[in-house]
Amino acid sequence: MPDSTRETTHDDQLAHQTLDRRRQVTEAGVESATDKQIRYLMMLASKVRRDRFDTEFNKAVKGTKTAPRNPEETTQAAVRRLTRKAARRLATALTNWEHSNEGPRTEPVLCYQQRKTMGFW
Repeated sequence: MPDSTRETTHDDQLAHQTLDRRRQVTEAGVESATDKQIRYLMMLASKVRRDRFDTEFNKAVKGTKTAPRNPEETTQAAVRRLTRKAARRLATALTNWEHSNEGPRTEPVLCYQQRKTMGFW
């Protein structure tokens, strides 16, 4: 069968959508997130709760042309929509939260002399 009479398959439609998206991105002058950024964000997303990821995602895309995350949207689809700058913001927010949630901060044990000078006795 010639290609002109052939019906388009789902793969052809996805390829066409991808090309359209790339064209729109280059016209807008905005660079999409790199593959490394996407993989890193997916790893970070697996370590935090979904509601926390949604909150940080919406903060990262605030003020950009990227729409906030829909409740039905998968994490991977949401991450792939990000620009490089928004991906960097999201990664920073998630890593800062990850390290700040290591548990309650404990005060060091004070020796007798330290407690005495600080007024504990």
